[in-house]
Amino acid sequence: MPGPDGTLTLSLDRMYTGRAYLRTSGRADRCIYRVFSYTWDPPSRQFNCWPETGEHMTIDEGIPTWRGDVSRVTDYRLTISVAEYDSEQRTELSRYTPHTYTVVFRP
Repeated sequence: MPGPDGTLTLSLDRMYTGRAYLRTSGRADRCIYRVFSYTWDPPSRQFNCWPETGEHMTIDEGIPTWRGDVSRVTDYRLTISVAEYDSEQRTELSRYTPHTYTVVFRP
């Protein structure tokens, strides 16, 4: 949880789990694209999209804070954003207002 100033404080060399509870259309041809993104995440070409399996979904995503990844950048932010995509065309259908938090690491 963010502190009163909206900053998240995380420890280095840990694996955190971000959990999102969503209500979706439940259409099999749609998916929810990666909910949690963070500036120290190594580059990837993976299309992380979870199929809409029903009207209610729980998505758990790992958020690692490995020292090697964190040391690559100097600006630490974590964004929570929900976007619905067409599963086959990989095109965005809708996006909801993202929330971005400044992250501070403690040793």
